[in-house]
Parts: sequence; structure tokens; C-alpha cells
Amino acid sequence: MTTVIERLEQKISELSELLALNSGGSWGSQRKEFLSKQIKNCEELIEAYRNTSAPLTLQEAEEKLNQQVGFDEEKKFILE
Repeated sequence: MTTVIERLEQKISELSELLALNSGGSWGSQRKEFLSKQIKNCEELIEAYRNTSAPLTLQEAEEKLNQQVGFDEEKKFILE
């Protein structure tokens, strides 16, 4: 099973590729800034997971997140 940290690392890789592929194009600076911010968010989540508990599987993370009320967008982002 994939852990949350592994999934976040995969997301960082995907976002980094998008950023690199479009760094020389006509993309606006806002799009580049958005991708960079998403990479930073993933890195911060990885650090938080490493500092607080043993790595969870994706299923375990989803179960924990579903116990929380609200934060629907954040939950969706984490699970993606």
C-alpha cells in the first residue's frame, strides 16, 4: 500500500515536472507561483507527517480525515 508520504512525494514530482516543462513558455508568473506553492505545501505536509506519527497508508489517512468535521478542500488535496 502507498503511504501518505509516498503519495505526497509523487505529487511533488508531478508538480515539479509541470513547472519545469512550462518554465520557458508563455505561462504567467501566477501559474508558476501556484505550482511552487503547491510543491511547498506538499513538502510541509511530508515534514509534518514525519514529525508527528508513523507513516499511514492512504486508507488509514482517509479514515482519519473522515473523522474530522469540515476542511473538505484540504482533505481532498491530501488524498489526491
